[in-house]
Amino acid sequence: GHRFPLPPLFLFQKKKKKKKTEEQQQKFDQEEFDSALPAVEDPSSRSSPRASIAAIVAERSRAMRRSSPDDADARSLRRRFRRKVVTRAVLLAMAAKGVLVAKRILDSYGGARTLVKSLMETSKLIAERRFVGPAKAIRDDLLLNKRNGGLSDPNALSEAERTLEQMLKDWLRDVRRLGKEERERRAEEKDMSSVNDVLAEEARSAVRNIVSGNIARALLIQLQFVSTEIYRAMKAIDDLLAANQATIQILALGPAVFLAIVAARSLKALVIALVSESVKSNRGVQSELAATFSDLTRLILLADNDDASPLNDAARGAVATHVLTLLTKLRRQRARFHEARVARLDRDLRDLLVPTASAADLKAIALRLLADHAVLRMADVESPLPPLDLIATVPPPPP
Repeated sequence: GHRFPLPPLFLFQKKKKKKKTEEQQQKFDQEEFDSALPAVEDPSSRSSPRASIAAIVAERSRAMRRSSPDDADARSLRRRFRRKVVTRAVLLAMAAKGVLVAKRILDSYGGARTLVKSLMETSKLIAERRFVGPAKAIRDDLLLNKRNGGLSDPNALSEAERTLEQMLKDWLRDVRRLGKEERERRAEEKDMSSVNDVLAEEARSAVRNIVSGNIARALLIQLQFVSTEIYRAMKAIDDLLAANQATIQILALGPAVFLAIVAARSLKALVIALVSESVKSNRGVQSELAATFSDLTRLILLADNDDASPLNDAARGAVATHVLTLLTKLRRQRARFHEARVARLDRDLRDLLVPTASAADLKAIALRLLADHAVLRMADVESPLPPLDLIATVPPPPP
């Protein structure tokens, strides 16, 4: 079988040497610390610089070795780093797989240009059939009062009725021998009773009457009458469709518009998730911003400082940390908000970092931010707070 090359021996030797070096360093630090303790504890040797430096170095080394394996922040950072590395590796693998699948699809369609052309033609047909056509029909029906072509020819019914009237007049003149006025009245009313009577009589000797009787003529008149009724029914259907043309087209346009809106919002959500590297909703992002600003406002309002003097270093550092957190979240989630709103909020937040601002100035800036930017108000995101009059009416506890 195939033999894999063994790793070089110097790798293991290097690791062992490094481990041995660390052990020697720890032993050296311990010895230095133990030797320095008497010098530090002895009042006569406190002025020895070598002993003091050795004690400080040894104690610092021991503190670093003691805190580094069990430090919670370091473990959290390592876990976050590993999680990020694994996520990016999975995304890279999925991207590589997607590239291979896309290449196969392009090869099956004959190249990128052919695929793009086919997609454009298909999109054009879908838009023409699902959006442009119904929209034009609604415009023609509601605004222009134009009627599109129906199921039948508009002149077909009148032609069929005129032909039937002429056939009935000739029939009533030749077979029934009626007067002119009676013939015109019955022909106008489309009276088929005489034709039906002749058909009933001559049907007894149908074979003979086909040649010598009037059965063939009666059947032609009957066929013309059926044709006229068919045209009349088609005209009624056309009138019904014309009366409900706008309703039908709106029902046809509604699902297409709904799907288009859903597709646009889904695409927007996907772009926002890719830009912000987060799948949280807008409500969740606003809740995080409002919660962070609430902590910042509480920190400023409860600062143990005189209003006329600036904050102390610890409070100012905490304020700067919260402001930086807000700016980072705002910059990462910038795709969810309008560009001008993000720029204005960024500028207003940086006012809290002015070095010469007093505690009263910071409180005023925080209240102004809370009033100007609705995204920072917790009451606009979560359930509203109880009214102040209810809190004020609560009786104080007994002394």
